[in-house]
Amino acid sequence: MYIYLELVLIISFYYIKIVIQGVGGERNRMKKLLLFCVISVVSLLFITFNVKTNKYTKIVFEMPVNRASQDLSGGEIGTITIDNPTKVVLQIKTTGDLGEVCNINSVSEKNRFAQHYKTTNTNTFNSLGLTNYKSVYTSVYTPFIECVYDYDYFFKNQRNILNTLENSEQIEKVYVLGEVKREPCLEYSLNKIGAKQIYQSRQYSGVGIKIGILEAGIIDVTHPFISGLGYSILDQPNKQEIVSEHTTQMASVIAGRIGIAKDAMIYSAQAFDTPNNEVDWMIENGVDIINCSYATSNNDGYYDSESAYMDYVVYTYGITVVACAGNTGGYVTNPGLGYNVITVGATNEYCREVVNYSAYNTAVSGGKPTIVSPNASIDLFAPELWDGVWFATGTSAATAFTTGIIALLMQEFSYLKRKPQRIKSILATTATSLEGYTEKTENGLFRKQGAGMINYQNFRDLPGSKCKEFDVEGNFTEGDVVYSTRLAEGAPGVKIRLTLTWLGTGYELNCPLTVSNKYTIKIIDNNGNVFAEATCRNSTTAFIYYPIPSVAEYYIKVYQKGIRELNKDSLVLSYYTYR
Repeated sequence: MYIYLELVLIISFYYIKIVIQGVGGERNRMKKLLLFCVISVVSLLFITFNVKTNKYTKIVFEMPVNRASQDLSGGEIGTITIDNPTKVVLQIKTTGDLGEVCNINSVSEKNRFAQHYKTTNTNTFNSLGLTNYKSVYTSVYTPFIECVYDYDYFFKNQRNILNTLENSEQIEKVYVLGEVKREPCLEYSLNKIGAKQIYQSRQYSGVGIKIGILEAGIIDVTHPFISGLGYSILDQPNKQEIVSEHTTQMASVIAGRIGIAKDAMIYSAQAFDTPNNEVDWMIENGVDIINCSYATSNNDGYYDSESAYMDYVVYTYGITVVACAGNTGGYVTNPGLGYNVITVGATNEYCREVVNYSAYNTAVSGGKPTIVSPNASIDLFAPELWDGVWFATGTSAATAFTTGIIALLMQEFSYLKRKPQRIKSILATTATSLEGYTEKTENGLFRKQGAGMINYQNFRDLPGSKCKEFDVEGNFTEGDVVYSTRLAEGAPGVKIRLTLTWLGTGYELNCPLTVSNKYTIKIIDNNGNVFAEATCRNSTTAFIYYPIPSVAEYYIKVYQKGIRELNKDSLVLSYYTYR
């Protein structure tokens, strides 16, 4: 496809040159210009078709009984699970008389074939750069190579392996042998967080929830995933609005026909410069959530005016703002640096680890992201609606995924509307920690993964008695206990996760993160011994994950940190114990 694109661009260049030089007079110039336009449009359609449908033309999945080629654009393949071991057979392209059907009757002819295939097959396999296979057999007499992978490795890396083979000009066909199970990646991710059953039954589907989608473009209302659903678009006639594929993808994940909260109302607005006008429109329309699957160009880890603006919106109007951490692999981008914002990083598509490009650093120890979500690649396909397949990727897709889940929770628990601090606290408390991430920030969140991966079922199962909302006001000073509660369970083998959140405002822009009022949470026993603590020095979230060491009477205590600067804070403390 890319060779074709280069050819089109070269031809187009010379056509433009001819037209400019004026060869053939005015009439001929107009004809050639028209012909150039036709070629360009056809070429773009060809390229767009190929980009969107993501077809595998060489891959054949063979099963013990039924054997058939599978085309990704047909909506069949999302996540491929193949019984261990996984054998990948490569058929190499043949050339010249070796590619013709013939009978080999002489030893010399047989040796000629053997010499050819031994060299060609070996060189071809080496050129592919495949690694981590268990074994490989290179045929001496036929254009075939057998490569055996460990199940787990192939499962994790199947997309890269198959894309490499699909794009190789030296490969004729690829046969994947094993018992194949197909499951759409969106459903796979939902299953990982305990939301698949609700998604399939549509018991909760976002009814009554209004979601603002703030992007660098607006949704395509003609797309089959969006057409006919509930949506509203901010009309900005004096500005050049762009119908964006990325925006449409995010909307499709959140509330498209096959999206997580398909019955939610979408409010789409393109952000120009500062997003004040667009967010004003969303506030006027009473949105419950604003999804920000974008990042500003300022990626130095410092809090800026866009984050400050979102913090004010959350604090003043109780709207839940969900923003991506960014795909820089380094500093979290704005508006994800907002104190009151739920900032989302991305796991890989198998929900086992954080992808390496998911941002997590801040200029100071601010504790971002808040959580991570599936996944680095969400496959969107529904052959009954559309004959293509989309791969929604990165922290943008993880953010949209999170927004969709929050919409389901808001429908089920209506009191969560206008309670962004409660949502943030319980999301963090009930998240699932991913293995291998032990380094923490000052406020207790893990670097890279925050509190862990979102867990829908844990959120639903948290008893109301383990989520406390309380106001702090008055003349508290450094070290004063502003809240205390006894743990319901404290014994060896019990693990506790707890999160303190509140909404803050009054921040200084373009400086290291600072907050007005600060708090410390501690787990102590009845003798006053401190077992774990976290401080919200540069954050409005404090998080503790702690395995209880012994039988004792344990308490959670919240302390004032420093001098109070604002008269009143509304805090939420949630905790979750499990074995």
